[in-house]
Amino acid sequence: MIVGYDITANFTNYWLFKENSLFNAYVNISPDLAPEMETRVPTRLASFDKQIFYELIVETEKK
Repeated sequence: MIVGYDITANFTNYWLFKENSLFNAYVNISPDLAPEMETRVPTRLASFDKQIFYELIVETEKK
């Protein structure tokens, strides 16, 4: 499992695109996403033959 927050949450997404990633579980908390990552991550997750756990947690400002 790998867990990231803000900019490191975006960094964890790059492990998804490795041929043989070390991780099968990802937790991204309030990620600061790189360009086009919003479409690339779902496409990559759909391409896996094995089960991957992916949790995206988004913080919101108190109003």
